[in-house]
Amino acid sequence: MVEIDGKRYPTLADIRDAISRGETGPGNFVNNSPGIFLLGETDLRTTSTGSEFYDSVVRDRTGETRVKIWSWKEKPVAGLVVFADYKHDSRYGLSLEILGGKPLPSVSDDLLCELVPSADVERERKLLEELVAAVSTEPLRKLLQVAFDPQSEIYDAYCKAPAASSYHHVRIGGLIEHSVNVAKICLKVCELEFASHADRDLLVAGALLHDIGKIWSYSYDDASFSITTKGALEDHMAIGVKILAGLVARIESFPNYYEEQLTHMIVSHHGMREWGATVVPKTLEAMILHNCDRLDAKVEEFNQLIEQTPAGEEWSEYQRILGTKVYLGRRPEDEPLQQEEA
Repeated sequence: MVEIDGKRYPTLADIRDAISRGETGPGNFVNNSPGIFLLGETDLRTTSTGSEFYDSVVRDRTGETRVKIWSWKEKPVAGLVVFADYKHDSRYGLSLEILGGKPLPSVSDDLLCELVPSADVERERKLLEELVAAVSTEPLRKLLQVAFDPQSEIYDAYCKAPAASSYHHVRIGGLIEHSVNVAKICLKVCELEFASHADRDLLVAGALLHDIGKIWSYSYDDASFSITTKGALEDHMAIGVKILAGLVARIESFPNYYEEQLTHMIVSHHGMREWGATVVPKTLEAMILHNCDRLDAKVEEFNQLIEQTPAGEEWSEYQRILGTKVYLGRRPEDEPLQQEEA
């Protein structure tokens, strides 16, 4: 709950908790008050009868969920903080009627802390420093030190940008969180005998740099996390290659071999052309990176579904990105004991 002018309003977390407890009613069922939400991406759609509505994402500091917006006094746009009446339907989920909105810069810092999702950036900074310090190949370690110089604009953006505009690590610091996770997964793979031919240091460098183009691909100062014009025109992989070339140019006699390898890892990390890769992975390290990157993103998506789905529900809502609902049913310890027949 957040307090504004002496009145308390529920956020998304409060509303989801009430839904999980089955404490829903005809509408505004938490504190009998409208809710306050941060809007994410919004898409205008039309029902089969011709009525317009918005399919949108709403957020607070704990996460996000998709909603239907059926009426609005302020046009729904990403980054808008809105007051809204809300109701929940077991079949269609949460829906809103927007009563009013404010752009993010006009919102108090206390409210921002409640509404804007953020990773534990300080924790991720320390983990990043440890990963870089453990790289023993001097040219690669030097490259990472230049890229993540605490005084640089690149490092500042790397610690603020999201990893995506939807589905995974959509939060302040999501990029550094995702990249560190991928590097750690790559290192775990390298501990296995079947990956003994992989270049550990190259994998760490590739993992930390594979999404670096996202620092200019997504908006984060306004917490809309929407794609920028540059991101839409060039894509984060092309931007990442440019950033890599600029970093390499600052290092005297940087080996061409490592620049080629890292460039390939950036442009191939989506794995398949139909998934956005410029080329498919053609080296062992690029193949490992692609799969570790995909694993972290998918686990994050499933974790979000687990957190967002009301307690007791066996299935999540249908997820377009996954092409399925996700089963969240009972574990054996949750099942009622069967009494033996006399």
